[in-house]
Amino acid sequence: MCDQSLLANLGVSMLTNSRIFSFMDHNKEFVIHFFEGQKLIHDLILAQKLSPDNFLFLRDSVLSLLHTVNFLKPLEAFGIYLDSSDQSLKVKIEISNSGTMRAVVFPKNFQSSNNSAGTNRPKFQGRLRTSKLTPNEKAPYNTILEVPEIPFSDLANVLFKESYQFESRIIISPTSDQSVMLLKLPRSEIKEISDHRNSTSLNDFELSLRPIYEDLFHIGVQDYEIISQKFINHSFEFLGSKEITFQCHCERSRFFDALFNITLSQGVHHLFDEGQTTIETECDYCGKTYGFSRDEFLINGKH
Repeated sequence: MCDQSLLANLGVSMLTNSRIFSFMDHNKEFVIHFFEGQKLIHDLILAQKLSPDNFLFLRDSVLSLLHTVNFLKPLEAFGIYLDSSDQSLKVKIEISNSGTMRAVVFPKNFQSSNNSAGTNRPKFQGRLRTSKLTPNEKAPYNTILEVPEIPFSDLANVLFKESYQFESRIIISPTSDQSVMLLKLPRSEIKEISDHRNSTSLNDFELSLRPIYEDLFHIGVQDYEIISQKFINHSFEFLGSKEITFQCHCERSRFFDALFNITLSQGVHHLFDEGQTTIETECDYCGKTYGFSRDEFLINGKH
């Protein structure tokens, strides 16, 4: 796992763009998605100032829930929002089929009280909300799931089971910013197995695959060819790969509109102290700042 101070000093050129690789076993019972996420986690950390606990929460959330990109069709986008039961922690993850994503944790200086982010893996209990944006649909498709206390790494498993009726397992590397997702295909999609008694269980398949992904986790390999060949050499069919990058689409005009609506309902004085002529706001996702003058809100227009 990457240390924040170390990452801050690393040159971007040392890290290749993150990518998710997809494979199928020779019996066509399982699909494997291997996510090489070291560059993505690096970029997310540099964009935000996080406490050590929040670093783990963000890391494990992204390495687990980013696998939802495998279920998106062209031009679709997915928003995932976590709200802890005690309202002390919020996580937002937004990803598109094109592979661009952004994520944020609130509050930035959160400190775990139960040490779940210490020696053990971080856990979450609360509400998992999703919002799926589909072309030609005016309103997003929203779902809400109440989640018992589980490791962040299991969040996607709950989502896939409850929303997609898929049996899956996600394993997050303890040493590198990588993860693997094992997805058991529904019976209707298994074409070459006629007797369900011969079907491999998810547990047995994970055990057989463990030496492969643990080896990749251990060395933290980023090379696309090495990752692909690792699975191909064990008789897995390569289905393709997709680049995953951090990209924020924040715009000054959106911030202005939100602030301008506040001035319409509560007045300019709600944003500016007496004698103050300018304010500055910051994007939670990427840290970019935008400045606004008092005069911009006093006139009925934008500049």
